[in-house]
Amino acid sequence: SRTAGRADAMSAILVVRPDGRTPAAHHLRRTLAALGEQTRRVDALTIVACGDDPGVAAVAAASGAESVITAPASTTFAAATAMATLRVTGDAVWLLAQDTAPEPEALARLVGALELGPSVAFVAPKLVRWDDRTSIVSLGVSMTGFGRTIELADDELDQGQHDAREDVLGSDIRGVLARTDAWRSLGGLDRSLSGADEG
Repeated sequence: SRTAGRADAMSAILVVRPDGRTPAAHHLRRTLAALGEQTRRVDALTIVACGDDPGVAAVAAASGAESVITAPASTTFAAATAMATLRVTGDAVWLLAQDTAPEPEALARLVGALELGPSVAFVAPKLVRWDDRTSIVSLGVSMTGFGRTIELADDELDQGQHDAREDVLGSDIRGVLARTDAWRSLGGLDRSLSGADEG
């Protein structure tokens, strides 16, 4: 039987945006491979491909995603997720970018956090560097009295020192799992925010 707060069906929105340093298709392949290795799989994947990169288009077309949406290269992450929101089904939606390759148990752990906290609407993972898993990219954000965003563990060596932290003001948006009802109620991400402020 279903328990209160249990997130059963999962959708994922994977936003692919141009990246000047590394071809987006390279990162997208790795992220799609990581999705395929999840111990708890997503039930429906929507890819939003921003720009006209033929490599990205080919990888997205071969991905087995339920749908692929194309958008201009200038499309923000918030706008891209809004384009895919109508395709979201199920109890929760996982927000990913092309350079967000989750560990095999990532979704299962995020779902578990939602199940344990029926009043929790959003959960976020610890993000580490793509090429160095010992370096923390984001483990939540806070804010100064003047409204400036502050990363709580940016570029720290990950020794598990922050793993007990639970409640934070916000997080990096990549990897966030949101209850679908809360996501729809809020209208997705605030399009007036960008970068670190999106979460």
